[in-house]
Amino acid sequence: MQKTVLQVCPQYDLYYLFSLYNICILYNRINKMNTTKNNTRRKKWSLKYKRSINCKKPKGFSQRQHCKYGKRPKTIKKWT
Repeated sequence: MQKTVLQVCPQYDLYYLFSLYNICILYNRINKMNTTKNNTRRKKWSLKYKRSINCKKPKGFSQRQHCKYGKRPKTIKKWT
């Protein structure tokens, strides 16, 4: 039979144990939020990297997509 925390350590009251438990939960949630924010951030390609891509022989899916769609000249729309 397993003993509860209160049976092993009777000097702790329930309020103290629940407050410790809540602090641990909040601490874990804050740490998870910080790590997910950092992991989901996307980095942009530098201009130097974009210019270095050889569209005659692109390496990988992203470079192929960049050569196909990313090099379109921006058209200026005139409102008449």
